[in-house]
Amino acid sequence: MPKSRGRRPKKNRHRSTGRGRTGPVDEQFDREMLPVMQASDAAEARGDAVAAYELISDHLFDARGRRFWRPWRLRRLGQLAEFGPLLPRWATSRWILAQARQSLLPAARTAHQRSRQLAIDVRGGLEQLPGVDDIDAACRVADHDWVCRQLFLYELGGLSIFLRHGATPDLVAGADRIHDWARAPLRALRYDGPGLGLLRWVDLATGERLELLDLGAGVWVGPGECVLGRVVPIDEGLMFEGLPLFVPDDVAARVAGDPTGWLDVLRAEVPRERSEDQRIRVGSVTGDPLLSDVPDVVWELAALCAAEPDLPAAEALLDGAARLVLAGLAELEEQARLLDLDDLLPCVAAMVVQPFVVKVVRERLGPQHAPWLRDLADLVIGPAAEICLGLSAVAEDADDAA
Repeated sequence: MPKSRGRRPKKNRHRSTGRGRTGPVDEQFDREMLPVMQASDAAEARGDAVAAYELISDHLFDARGRRFWRPWRLRRLGQLAEFGPLLPRWATSRWILAQARQSLLPAARTAHQRSRQLAIDVRGGLEQLPGVDDIDAACRVADHDWVCRQLFLYELGGLSIFLRHGATPDLVAGADRIHDWARAPLRALRYDGPGLGLLRWVDLATGERLELLDLGAGVWVGPGECVLGRVVPIDEGLMFEGLPLFVPDDVAARVAGDPTGWLDVLRAEVPRERSEDQRIRVGSVTGDPLLSDVPDVVWELAALCAAEPDLPAAEALLDGAARLVLAGLAELEEQARLLDLDDLLPCVAAMVVQPFVVKVVRERLGPQHAPWLRDLADLVIGPAAEICLGLSAVAEDADDAA
């Protein structure tokens, strides 16, 4: 696994509350985009990812020529639109979590405000946070803070509010036990290592041994290390509702002693000075994960390292990802050694569920790739396995065409 989980953002103690603003907040918002926002939200709420994706793709920029949408929303909708028939019901459940967080329902306004303020308090106040001004800092908390996400969806009821007031019956009917997810408690867990398509964990409060769907969380946490997370039921067993949070052993033990008091524990522990590999990085969430628990930065780094030298970054990302998907097991093992990763397969699975990667892979397919892609489908799980099987069929068709 990587030796460092990233660097802590530098504190900005002298940020101006006005720097970077072009006018009052309501003047900065492009009101011409409001009908598109409402229409795309409505399409998502009825479970129509294709319509939402097309709406957003047709209106990427606001009247000032600025990109309007969060990139992770566009990426998530692209996955749903491209791979929809292949996706399990839990993908819809995770989609509902993302919708709840982005929803502007009046009933959820207090939960949004309260979760953001509590998360800011955990990190020592706005003056401790990165951002060009206080508004930017608060927005970054809403978008990227693990504590804010947990509080809004669960403790403050944001998920339940969306299920009652935002989601349509059709959307909920396609989800996997989503009402049970809304009641899932936060747990302190110790990672015990991988199984066959599963990751093994121990609940530190109860001693219960758990086997969770392996979507790649083992890439960034090692056996014996601890996380805070919510375990939710699905048709296939159990999984994390989203990315868990790495915490040092002593913090996990304190939360295990009083799971409902996890916020007080983090309020006391997050500001503490710790060694680089023991810091609690609550501000490192980027959107809501859908099909993989491998952070984007991890699989993207692996792809860039495998790319042809001297390519521009965007081309290198696609080139390296396609190379790894088609590489074969021996080359993946060698690349994992170079990156100091125990296993590169979760990263490859994360690449395979990106439509822009699959497009490049399809362009490079030849008959020689079909056997490996069938083998790869047996080595990864969930949607990635189904996509690999589909790609193997495309490779076989290339054989017939030849």
